[in-house]
Amino acid sequence: MIRSLLFIKSYLMNRFLFLFSVGLLAMITGCKNNENNEPESTGDIKPGAIYFDYQVRGEEGSDTATILLQFRNRTSYGGTLSLSEPSHVELDGELIPADSTSMTGKFYEIQKPIAQLSGNHHIVFTDADNKKHTEEFSFGAVILKTVLPDSLGRDELIFEFEGLKPLDSMRVILSDTTYPGQEIDMLNTVKNGLLIIKKKDIGSIVNGPVQVIFIQESEIPVKNGAGKEGGRLSFSYSIKREFNLVD
Repeated sequence: MIRSLLFIKSYLMNRFLFLFSVGLLAMITGCKNNENNEPESTGDIKPGAIYFDYQVRGEEGSDTATILLQFRNRTSYGGTLSLSEPSHVELDGELIPADSTSMTGKFYEIQKPIAQLSGNHHIVFTDADNKKHTEEFSFGAVILKTVLPDSLGRDELIFEFEGLKPLDSMRVILSDTTYPGQEIDMLNTVKNGLLIIKKKDIGSIVNGPVQVIFIQESEIPVKNGAGKEGGRLSFSYSIKREFNLVD
């Protein structure tokens, strides 16, 4: 029970520090943008200077995926922009509403059932000149077929997945219960659905409760961007498991 509480405390602290760092960076960037009088809406710049930052995210245990769209000033590091009429953005003909937070800046977000996102779907951005920029995508869940026992030894760990390409990549994050906590973050190759974590890769992880997070992530450039920089369309799907690591 005590080790379990320590694990939860360590994990939450690590996540808090990560989110705090992201929030601090966003606030610093926002202050810098204001000092430099950077544009705050698409009406302040030419359509060709807009960078598209599109994300589609899902996780095991949730039936819905989040489609989060941001429009930035010139590059992926530029300040976020609100859409000024007639500019707007739609998913399959449905208008996506605007929102903002101090951490993320301005964004456009909608949630859809993952089961409905297989096949082709379209994000359509209409710029100030009423020109439409269409991006096509499909999205599906990743399934971990391997049933993890309560305890795993320090031998080579093999996990089998469904819903991946024959040759794919997956980020693996392993965290133990020590304070302040040992964490391994690595990018692994998945061949024909099999992901292998070598014995040497978990050498620094302490025996006891361990959380493993699998994140299938990919990124492609947008095909119909507004300007030279274009933009990116990224996807992620995460799966979490826990087990006891033993000698």
